[in-house]
Amino acid sequence: MDKQSNVSTPNKHLTDIEEYVDNQKPKVRKNIEIVKANPDYPYMLHGSVNGNIKEFVPRLAERPGPKEDKTVPRVHVSDSVIGCVEGMNELVWHLMYGYSGYGSNEKVDFKNGWYIYKLPFEYCLKPNEELVYDVGWSNEHWLVPYNKETKKYKGEIIAKLIVSEVKYTNIGIDGGKISDVVYEYLLEVMSDKVKIDRYREPCLPGYYRIRYFPRLDSKTLESKYIPEMCQVERISQSEYNGTKKRIAPDLFTNLGFIDKLKKSFTW
Repeated sequence: MDKQSNVSTPNKHLTDIEEYVDNQKPKVRKNIEIVKANPDYPYMLHGSVNGNIKEFVPRLAERPGPKEDKTVPRVHVSDSVIGCVEGMNELVWHLMYGYSGYGSNEKVDFKNGWYIYKLPFEYCLKPNEELVYDVGWSNEHWLVPYNKETKKYKGEIIAKLIVSEVKYTNIGIDGGKISDVVYEYLLEVMSDKVKIDRYREPCLPGYYRIRYFPRLDSKTLESKYIPEMCQVERISQSEYNGTKKRIAPDLFTNLGFIDKLKKSFTW
């Protein structure tokens, strides 16, 4: 286990989370890092279709990947919006197959967007690829119940994210080729500051267009995010609102979901 050494004197939270890690299985202890909150950005982000979450309770993953740890209860979080998207790209799937078609049992008025919550913390855990296979993309961190104060984590909505457009380009299947895809998101930062990706400075309140190229680095088969995958542009409130009022993204107009999508851009 790697432990950050940027703390001058031990404190209760650090002692508690160290003890918590020491009580985990050997594989977890070997492949986890304790991370202290950055004073300038002392929270992690979590995206959800549910806009009524007051507290987040650490629990075992409901839909873990084939190589993902199944022993540590946690709240899945990341430091950035793109990290949250990579951790669970449910928005596009909800739009294509319907909210219930994604396999969620949650009773939520799905508005075809994500609420971005900030979750303040003192210490959290960062797994490596042995525990979370796609952590190189998502930069996933875990908020865990390491003492009485961390049995629950308070959440506050600070941004909203909607899918504006999705484009696929068929480039053939010979030679291991895969189709190019571009996701376009619109982000409204309502309060505080939000990292769009792990490399950029946090964005202040306002409106942003995000173009994301998740397969840009597929030729090298690297399982990690690189800065060139994301383009960010600040836009006006009128442009943001104008896009929200469209009936539906072009990609989905022939899938029979137009009526369901009419409420997408009124929240």
